[in-house]
Amino acid sequence: MTKASRRPMIVAVFGGSKDVPRDVLDLAQCAGKRISARGFVILTGGMKETQLCPKTVKDAALTGVAIDGHWIGVLKDGNDPDFKRHDEGGVVYSHMNHQRNFLEASLCDAAIVLKGAKGTISEGVSTLCLGKPVLLAGTNWTKECFPLYQLFKAHVLTENRKSDLVKTVLDRLGTGNESGPMRHLIAATVRPDNVLLSEHSRLVPAAGLEACEAIARWLVELETLPRTGEFPELKGYEQVKEKYDEWLKRL
Repeated sequence: MTKASRRPMIVAVFGGSKDVPRDVLDLAQCAGKRISARGFVILTGGMKETQLCPKTVKDAALTGVAIDGHWIGVLKDGNDPDFKRHDEGGVVYSHMNHQRNFLEASLCDAAIVLKGAKGTISEGVSTLCLGKPVLLAGTNWTKECFPLYQLFKAHVLTENRKSDLVKTVLDRLGTGNESGPMRHLIAATVRPDNVLLSEHSRLVPAAGLEACEAIARWLVELETLPRTGEFPELKGYEQVKEKYDEWLKRL
């Protein structure tokens, strides 16, 4: 058994950052609690801070992390690429703008996707294109998220629908960063033929306690799966990868 397979499972929580309904925030917090309770690492696009009234999915999910629970924050900004430890967590300052979303998908082993918009779509679809399990949870989907919901509900999409979904993702990942460090990896991975549901991908068309319990059952299912998340080999990010991998080995 390799060291990578012995490390804790890394589960991302993706969702909206604007006008997020209370029930979605509650579900995000529940997801964070359930992930942390299993000894898994939670990954989001934010940092763990004490917040009485979180307004984004990433912040709400992190409020569910146990005091000694591990977490990873992947930020799109930073003056220079870096990785820094923060108590029980670690923060990747990606310096990648929206390409950060694909890095999140690369680092996690699985992802929970809640209601969001184009950024959430790019995170969820990127994770699917990398062949990883994704759980889509909730009952109220935005217009941008509806094609993703249709994929999970029917398990298939027409080629035109897949192409439209991929275009949405590529437009988002390229915005403001057309020459970014992950552009070639994104182009090779985010393709219509890769928009597939893995064996362990699930749709939970529910909210509240029912959705929370379904998430808990799904996390048990992930326990024995391979750890596939890793920091990609990227020019200019060698030290970031080294520091990140060293931190991960200590968990």
